[in-house]
Amino acid sequence: MVKAPSLHYDDISFEIFQSAQGWSGKVLAGDEFKFAVVRSGNYWLECAEYLSGPLFLTAGAIIGVAGRGEMLWRDAGSSGQEPVAMLEACPLSAAAPACGLSTRLLFGTARLRANPLLLAFPRFFYVSPSDADTSACIGSLVDVIEREAGHDASDQHDVVRRAAEILLIVLARQVAGQPHAGALFRNAAADPKVLRAIRLIEAEAARSWTVESLAAEVGMGRSAFALRFRELVGDTPVSWLFKTRMRVASDLICSRKTSLAAVAEAIGYQSESAFSKAFVRHFGVTPGQYRAAANDSGQTRDRPYRHSAHPLRGRRDFVNAEAR
Repeated sequence: MVKAPSLHYDDISFEIFQSAQGWSGKVLAGDEFKFAVVRSGNYWLECAEYLSGPLFLTAGAIIGVAGRGEMLWRDAGSSGQEPVAMLEACPLSAAAPACGLSTRLLFGTARLRANPLLLAFPRFFYVSPSDADTSACIGSLVDVIEREAGHDASDQHDVVRRAAEILLIVLARQVAGQPHAGALFRNAAADPKVLRAIRLIEAEAARSWTVESLAAEVGMGRSAFALRFRELVGDTPVSWLFKTRMRVASDLICSRKTSLAAVAEAIGYQSESAFSKAFVRHFGVTPGQYRAAANDSGQTRDRPYRHSAHPLRGRRDFVNAEAR
């Protein structure tokens, strides 16, 4: 494997990971948009923040995260006993020929705020290779990106940038049609300031947000912000904050290591009793009952996305995947 500085373009950087069989490695995503295209090989992917269990990936699969997350990749032929280190990808321009290497993963990374569309992607998304049209289209675009990255032509930069833009548009179109994407994603480009407010709420759910403070953060007047937020999201900023807090709380409660007092503090409640009252008002059960239901069900999920399977599905005002 080769380790070298990342090759950056205006908005997105591309790196490649190549290896023989029998490896495992971590990939960390910060406050960024990161996706991976499986060029060859078979893998198991674990991402505790968003997946209830390992996800099997084959050539043509595409996965991505929009925001912080830790991804553990394992070659399908590995024993699972290998030491796990940071996966060291290299820039496309420095990639050696893949002769005899079964693993080829292409990673793309961009700042979340580089484009309003990126802010609206679901926190985790997966495109199956069974979606032949999308997989083939993105595969062709990646072919162009890989080929051009190895050339020293004057227009190389422009070709790669255009191909990357088209790739993201195709990916957005496919993800927007998935059941968990929701109307929020489909209206993604409508107002980047509202989308930034949503991300601020998600990133700092414990903060004492008000309509005024959110509007100030995104550079809008209070009334205009409140009106535009409701038009795009279908809810008020204060109500969205409450639902986001309850979603975060429900995820934390499903972790047996998190005390209810710690959950309350994590989402901005100054007392456990105040948090419990709010939780009952939202879900119709106490936090303890919710945790017991999660434990009894073994936290089974009918889809790989962690946020899609709360143990008390169907309770009133359940915050679905659009809150992501």
